[in-house]
Amino acid sequence: MVNDMAENMKVFLRFAEGCRCYLDDVGVLKPRDNKAIKSGKPDRETLKRVFYMAYPEMEKEAKRLKKPLLNQEVLRQYYCFRHNRMKHDDGHYACMVFPGYVIGRLNNEYVIELEPIEGAFRLSSKLNLKHGDWVLVHRLNIVEKVPAKFALEVADYLKKLGMGKHLKFPAETMKYLKRLKQRK
Repeated sequence: MVNDMAENMKVFLRFAEGCRCYLDDVGVLKPRDNKAIKSGKPDRETLKRVFYMAYPEMEKEAKRLKKPLLNQEVLRQYYCFRHNRMKHDDGHYACMVFPGYVIGRLNNEYVIELEPIEGAFRLSSKLNLKHGDWVLVHRLNIVEKVPAKFALEVADYLKKLGMGKHLKFPAETMKYLKRLKQRK
């Protein structure tokens, strides 16, 4: 059980990494909170304070699913569906979670083809991935490996929101996200 909690915290922090970088970039992340998050062992009060938008929504999702907050199913349901809907409706497409599959590897980076939008990206990850694996990508972070069935469910949901191969990330958004990643 402890290992599951620790692994779920890692997954949550990979989902939240882009948000952490953004909050740091705009100067609202306190150094002690940044340090706690980077340690991989922030307490709940830090999570609530820093991820003040996501945390209450995740609590609702956990309650709906009758599961602990940092549970794989809660994290996936929140980020891939509830969060994606909110970000889509706000027009913040770069903040959405996209499924992608590994199409190759170049040096220390995986080449990930996103679905259902147009785009292939070279992204680094400590996860052990191989050609054909499906992953979730949030703000240019590979969050976790997922079953193909779940990835395709997320892609279908995004299509229902109007996402498709006719869309790709704006060049300025890509530059910004890459710059944030380099600041880690």
